[in-house]
Amino acid sequence: MNDSFEQMFAECRLLALENATANICKDIAGSKDNRPLVIYGAGGNCDFACYFLSLYGIKSACVCDSVKTGTYDYRGIRQYDIISPDVLLNDYSDARVLISPWKYEEEIKTGLIELGFPESSIYYLRSDERMSSDEFESKHLNVYRNGTRSVSF
Repeated sequence: MNDSFEQMFAECRLLALENATANICKDIAGSKDNRPLVIYGAGGNCDFACYFLSLYGIKSACVCDSVKTGTYDYRGIRQYDIISPDVLLNDYSDARVLISPWKYEEEIKTGLIELGFPESSIYYLRSDERMSSDEFESKHLNVYRNGTRSVSF
């Protein structure tokens, strides 16, 4: 039974990783509230974020960046104002924030939480390594394998 469970777990993990960005977009698009969405990070991954959001008809209110200012041009299709974290806090305190850079995800998330954004309003552009890490497996899979149940993530 452990072998079949582990195989099922591996298949579920693979599907989750493959569909993570789409699931984030579906979650944002399906939300009934009218809170704005702000993309955090005006680097190369911002194009990736804009592309996936556009597939689901989602428009970002603006782009936030701690270094860059001015305007972010998404392939000549749409331009977004680049705002500072201070403007994000003052003008978009109720926003959902999609973190686009992969390299600084945790630092940005920590900074957003320190600014007062609830963790439930912060999204990652991609599924990160936590889903496929040994830490995830030891924390969750081993608990289920042993017949106990853990629901904390």
